[in-house]
Amino acid sequence: MDPLADMFTQVVNASRAGKERVLVPYSKIKFEIAGLLHKEKYLAGVARRGKKNKRILEMKLSYDESGSPLVHSARLVSKQSARAYGGWRDLKRRRINRGMLIVSTPKGIMTHKEAWKQKVGGEIIVYVF
Repeated sequence: MDPLADMFTQVVNASRAGKERVLVPYSKIKFEIAGLLHKEKYLAGVARRGKKNKRILEMKLSYDESGSPLVHSARLVSKQSARAYGGWRDLKRRRINRGMLIVSTPKGIMTHKEAWKQKVGGEIIVYVF
């Protein structure tokens, strides 16, 4: 299975169920993506727990004033069987009404807006809204 797909499935399901936090197995890319979601206010907090061989990534979910989750859905754009790449001009052309794209670039993992400002393209990982 795809570890990123599992992570986003757990986050979306927990937010729909009204859970406070989600625990997933740790990896560097998951930690970077979770940090980006925290920076964009989709998550209330991100922390690494445990020792070296048994690390866990703890993500605290965010909700608005009415109690509805800020992460409604997440769609993986790039999958293991079909990778999706885009140049920096392609990122602006995608119609993103709400939410954000997370892009893996040579300068690191960033949102589509940051990638467009820095004029770098890369692999489009996920669309979160």
